[in-house]
Amino acid sequence: MKLIKFKPFVRGTLLGFADLEMSNGMILRECPFLEANGRRWCSPPAKPMLDANRHAILKVGKVAYMQIIDFADKSKRSRWSAEAVAAIEAGSKTPEVIGRNEQDKGHRTGATDE
Repeated sequence: MKLIKFKPFVRGTLLGFADLEMSNGMILRECPFLEANGRRWCSPPAKPMLDANRHAILKVGKVAYMQIIDFADKSKRSRWSAEAVAAIEAGSKTPEVIGRNEQDKGHRTGATDE
């Protein structure tokens, strides 16, 4: 897996969105890259769930999302996520990916992979 582009977008647990190229050449765009409780993960792209009037469906006050790409089982999803995180961390120079602690030490590059 290879990182094509990373767009920082820090909000809550979200660090940004990654475009990733799979080994078979398939490109997944806008994969959310997240961090919480010292753990990072990546999810495949998803789309907001809409009601009959095309308004976003809310669950616990947040927009609900539907997976448009899924995995046969949890272990395959976890393995994909781990590979995606490694690709994002190795291929990105954005401060959000380098780490919040390193940012505080002055390692802010301001670069993005575009």
